[in-house]
Amino acid sequence: MKKLVLSVFAVAAATVALNAQGLVSKKGEMMLPEAGDMAISIDAVPVLNLLKFNNSGASVSAQPLNYTFTFKKFESATEACRMGLTLGLNQSTDLTETAELNAGVADANNTVTDKSKSKNTNIQVFVGHEHRRGNTRIQGFCGADAYTGIGSSSSELEFGNDDSDLAAGTYNINNKSGLAFNIGARAFVGAEYFIAPKLALGFEAGLALGYDSQAAGETEQLTVTRVGSTTTTETNTIEGTSRTRNFGLNNNLTGGRVSLTFHF
Repeated sequence: MKKLVLSVFAVAAATVALNAQGLVSKKGEMMLPEAGDMAISIDAVPVLNLLKFNNSGASVSAQPLNYTFTFKKFESATEACRMGLTLGLNQSTDLTETAELNAGVADANNTVTDKSKSKNTNIQVFVGHEHRRGNTRIQGFCGADAYTGIGSSSSELEFGNDDSDLAAGTYNINNKSGLAFNIGARAFVGAEYFIAPKLALGFEAGLALGYDSQAAGETEQLTVTRVGSTTTTETNTIEGTSRTRNFGLNNNLTGGRVSLTFHF
């Protein structure tokens, strides 16, 4: 009898310890993160858009890349180091049909295509620490990150007509922004719901204190001059004079991130 009682107490103690570590699925898999776990978190909204969960009538098409990837290393079931990368790589091209020109005079019977291109690049990296609470499928977390990033943008105009056939005037054919730079720290809060063992759907928002700057850009201009039957073209690059510097709070409480996190 004494051995039986001791065995019962041992099983009970093991069960309590197991429950303290986290929930267990019907197959015996741990639901919640454990010490030594690795995790990858990605933005859920682009995935849901791709699968058409957010709009059942939407068509699947190529979308600009604007994702955040977060990598985590769990020191314990409630503490994790994290680092991440945010990519914003957007490019678009607009095609416009316009009249074919001959020495500035439009030909009503023929058209050419003007092409306008724009590019935007934003890259940001961050590293931080998060603390977690909760023994159910819902876990809350909070913490802080340090971040830095760079960005730039440009636009380009290609005429379907030859430069010498354009109407007289000055055209901006290439615009380049100066390099943008930021650095700062961000406090964040969020919550995750484990929809399956080691798979969570979560929401995160935060408040950042940082510094950002924007260097002056440049504009390339094409000047077409027509005097009688003589046409001249000239291309000049104009350096920008406007630079910006900002320091302050930036909140994304209303524009937080919905994420899917995979633990392994």
